[in-house]
Amino acid sequence: MVIQYCNHNLNRLNKYAYPHHKVGGIDGLRISDFTAVDTFSPLGKKYYALHAINLHSRASVTRTLRKAPTGKDATEFLEHCKGRGILGRCVLSDQGKEFDSTQVREYLQMHGSAIIRAQLSIAKDVAEQLQG
Repeated sequence: MVIQYCNHNLNRLNKYAYPHHKVGGIDGLRISDFTAVDTFSPLGKKYYALHAINLHSRASVTRTLRKAPTGKDATEFLEHCKGRGILGRCVLSDQGKEFDSTQVREYLQMHGSAIIRAQLSIAKDVAEQLQG
């Protein structure tokens, strides 16, 4: 009885349901996929701060350093952000050398993210870095 009812409804839905068109080839990005990172320097006379914020949840992480941050420091900071669930698929950054380094790019690529420089058009840069 149940199987007969289900088959009847499936046949009816196949005939009269609104036709859904499948869209392929589009990898949609949501606001939760974006994380903004920046370096504040110098704070006082000798402190630097690395800051990351998820643009959707507004979750924020800050790490204070006594020296100018390097690519290694930025990679460790991004690993910390990933552990807290803040790191998204796209990392928005300015032209700072600590986040625009090969070490950071390799780390993000290994974890399925891409870094986007703030000076370029976001749509163009996202398409290039996520496809390539």
